[in-house]
Amino acid sequence: HLPTLSDADAPVIVLYVHNRPEYFQQVLAHLRLVEGIEQSLLIVSMDGLFSEMLALAKTIDFCRVRVLVHTARQMLHMESIVAIKQHWWWLVQQVFTVVPETKRRAGMVLFLEEDHILAPDALLVLSALSSHVQSGGCSSCWGVGLRFGCARPEPSDDTGVCMAEGFVNTGYAFNRSFFQTLDAHADDFWALGKLELRYTYLLHGVSLALEKA
Repeated sequence: HLPTLSDADAPVIVLYVHNRPEYFQQVLAHLRLVEGIEQSLLIVSMDGLFSEMLALAKTIDFCRVRVLVHTARQMLHMESIVAIKQHWWWLVQQVFTVVPETKRRAGMVLFLEEDHILAPDALLVLSALSSHVQSGGCSSCWGVGLRFGCARPEPSDDTGVCMAEGFVNTGYAFNRSFFQTLDAHADDFWALGKLELRYTYLLHGVSLALEKA
C-alpha cells in the first residue's frame, strides 16, 4: 500500500539529478527492484528543466513520487561546482522544512544522485543501520551510509557495521536532529573555500561545527 508518511518507518529517498537521462533511467530501473520500495516516498530534485529528465520522472509508478526543480544554474549561469552546493543546500531545506510529506519527519532521509544504483536490499540495510545508530550503537555518528563494505587492510566479513572516519557522497542518510545542527551552523557551511566546494566536502563544515559544539 502507499504510505501516509506519518509513519516514521516509511522510507524517504531523495534523488538529486542534473541532466544525464541515461544514468537516471538506470537508477530508476534498479530502484524498482529494491525490496520495500512501494512503501517509500521518492523525492526527485532536478537541477533545471530538462525534457528527457522530466519524461523519465513521469514513468515512476513503483512508489509515491514528488518532483522538485531547482533552476538557479540555468537562470543564473552559475559555475558548476557552486551550483551543486546551492542546489544541495536548497534541497535539504526543502526536504526538512517545506515538502508536506517530510517537513515534520524526524527519522532518516536517504540521499542519492542520478548515478547511484541501489542494491535490492538497500532499504533493509538502511533500516538496520539507522536502528543501530539511534539505539546508541554509535554515539558519535551523525548519519549512516550505504557504501560498500568497510575498508580494512585484510579481507573480512562485509556484513558487519563499521564507523567511517570520512564522508563519501554514496547513499548517505541523516535525520532531523542532524539537519537542525547543519542549519544552525550555516555560516560554517558557506565559509568553506573554493577548493572545498566539491560534493564530497559538502558536509565537512558540519563536521567542524559538531567538533565546536
